[in-house]
Amino acid sequence: MNLTDEQHAILAYIKGGKGDLLVEALAGSGKTFVLIEGLSIIPQRTVQLTAFNKRIADELVTRLPKRSGYVFHAKTFHSIGLKAVTSYCGKRQLEIKPEATECLINFASDELFKERTKIEGERKVSWQTRRAAVKLLRTLKETRIEKKLSPTAISIVGFEYEYLGKLNDLETKDAIEITRRAYEAGLDLDHRSVIDFCDMVWLPVVLDLPLPARYQAVFVDEAQDLSMLQFELCKKMLAIGGRMIVVGDLNQQIYGWRGADGDRIWREMKDATKLPLTTTFRCSRAVVAEAQELVPALQHRPDAPEGSVSEIGFADLAPTLKAMGDVSTFVLSRNNADLLQTALGLMTAGIEFQFTAGQEIFEPLTELIEKLDKTTVPRFQSSLATWFANETARAQAANATSWADRVEQQYAMLMAMMSYAEPREFKRVLSDLLGNTTSSIVLSSVHKIKGLEADYVFLLRETFARHKPPLFPGADKKEPDSEELHLEYVAVTRAKHHLIWVSMPDGVDVLTRILKLQTRDDIAKGGTIGKLAKDAVDRRAVWSREAIGRCRTHDRALRLTTSKTQRVCTADDCNYYEKLVDGCWTTIVDPLKNLEADLARGSRSVRGENDSEPAED
Repeated sequence: MNLTDEQHAILAYIKGGKGDLLVEALAGSGKTFVLIEGLSIIPQRTVQLTAFNKRIADELVTRLPKRSGYVFHAKTFHSIGLKAVTSYCGKRQLEIKPEATECLINFASDELFKERTKIEGERKVSWQTRRAAVKLLRTLKETRIEKKLSPTAISIVGFEYEYLGKLNDLETKDAIEITRRAYEAGLDLDHRSVIDFCDMVWLPVVLDLPLPARYQAVFVDEAQDLSMLQFELCKKMLAIGGRMIVVGDLNQQIYGWRGADGDRIWREMKDATKLPLTTTFRCSRAVVAEAQELVPALQHRPDAPEGSVSEIGFADLAPTLKAMGDVSTFVLSRNNADLLQTALGLMTAGIEFQFTAGQEIFEPLTELIEKLDKTTVPRFQSSLATWFANETARAQAANATSWADRVEQQYAMLMAMMSYAEPREFKRVLSDLLGNTTSSIVLSSVHKIKGLEADYVFLLRETFARHKPPLFPGADKKEPDSEELHLEYVAVTRAKHHLIWVSMPDGVDVLTRILKLQTRDDIAKGGTIGKLAKDAVDRRAVWSREAIGRCRTHDRALRLTTSKTQRVCTADDCNYYEKLVDGCWTTIVDPLKNLEADLARGSRSVRGENDSEPAED
């Protein structure tokens, strides 16, 4: 393989340079090849390569060069940290169990209960509180390096990750106190007999446990995906005077939600020599040209094939896939709802595919289905609408936008499924979607496909932030944040030869689905629909222009959200409608006006398909 000038420069620095090196390697630029080549010439005699999982570590081991007098290791962060923990414990045996964090929470809960009973009488710690505390403690063990945390610090993380939003005030106070106690108890390694994967990195860093071995050089790949705990562990691996070779791409930084902090790691490496890798060996010329809209520095190799970038309609996706034959293919979506809708359509068309991470998506969805009324379609729609309204309100009260996003996604997924099956069949349908594991066609979210590639990549266009249409006609288009742009860049650069944008039918936005909600239940068809429209609009912060004050909008919304038996629209609810901006009329008010007229006529359009009873006014 002929090396590029950039690769030559990196290898020259590994061989003869001094100090740390930060390689800013763009997608498909052969960074792993350069790292392995660097091991053949590096002067340092002991080198540790880090890996995120065992599969990557095992693959690296097979590629390590053999040099007399040199020691090269490739290990996961967890295996490195576990060595430090077991070395500290000596002959005392530790069990590795996934429920170790839960054990800490249960112990802290029991202690709090005993103390409180003596003072204020018996009040058990609720199951919801324990569950939230377990999730919160796991997150803290993956992101924090302090030995003690204040209740305020714990509270901030709890609400940021939406663990505390569903608890009442007393439960929230309990969850924070239990988590604080469990966090400190978890650091008492002398009295622990069970640990989990979180502990393997957290304990060595926070307790500053000595590692069994230190290395003259440490190679770190995918640095943009590291948490600060993992980066601190990398620094602990270095011998005095050692050097760190770090490789990553901030343009592929998409795991901030799970604690990755690439920006901070780049700041930590401010004194390192920085060298680029900008030539991709993966993508065709056409695909690179598309990716350059997001990352202009990306270049194709001189002998890259021409490839193609094209666009098809959603209705053409199934016929196109059927005609392609057995060739590696990805169908990627930014959100799970439209990915599920696509999967249902392909299954109906008789096309086999793999659905990656389906279990992670379907497990919470199945739990939700269990809670809803599945006896008839109208009852299911009504119970789903009520659940959506309640969850959205709770997410808003907690100021938890990610929680609200998940609620919208689950709502949209179940609405999509109603076009393909009866509610009582939903669980079976979800199970069927997970059946195939060998097809060359893979349906996936972008997060789950990172690091992989395919000859053909289909992207559901409107699911990506840069291509979403405005919320309503005439509205200013919101600029996507950096992580959304990173996701699109990662998606585009999965394509080796051909990239196909798939234009989705209108209605992918959950607001459109809400306004088309059909049910005969009085609160659902009046108050719930009005509230859902208000919540969706309010959460997207479309009040970007001057409010229009009291008008027909307020009066219409007030009448629509008033039922015969219950006043659904409160004064606060109406105040939201007072803030409707110019341009919202046709998007929100007219559909509500039409719905009100349908209700007055007892129209079938506001009843479930199988519901023969007239809608009540």
